[in-house]
Amino acid sequence: MSRDRLASARKRLSGRVLIVVLLLAVASAAGLMAIKSSLFLYLLYIAVSLLVGVVGVSTLIWMLHAWRTPDSLTESRLEADGRESAYSFSLIVPARHEVAVLETTLSRLISSDHPDFEVLVVVGADDPGTREVAERMADRHPERVRVVVGRCCGGSTSAFRRLMQTSCRPACS
Repeated sequence: MSRDRLASARKRLSGRVLIVVLLLAVASAAGLMAIKSSLFLYLLYIAVSLLVGVVGVSTLIWMLHAWRTPDSLTESRLEADGRESAYSFSLIVPARHEVAVLETTLSRLISSDHPDFEVLVVVGADDPGTREVAERMADRHPERVRVVVGRCCGGSTSAFRRLMQTSCRPACS
């Protein structure tokens, strides 16, 4: 009985080997025909392009995932060394028709842990909604937020000029 099983296994194995050999022969023949024509180079170009595209997309996905984890954000923060800050700075936020996002933006800027900075919000006189949000934030955080209102049609240049004239700290003079 074991001889029968052995014989049937040889038949199955020889049949599979025959199929593999035939497939390799067909693939080799197709490869030789493709080499003779320029189809081989075209197919090689397509394969390399697809490979580079897959590598690029997978790298991008991996990098975005790796950079946005809470652990990676915590590790990338600079630690305080106990010294007081020697410099102050001003954040200038031009705002025009920003009613929907200005309060959130200013709240995130104010939450900075730097000890000495100010947020200067430049709004136009022709934008009462944005001006109202900016002034509300300035009332909540008078030590950090100041509002500078530009002329109606003067544009950002006149608003920044006015800002520079009105916001100069004692260190500027």
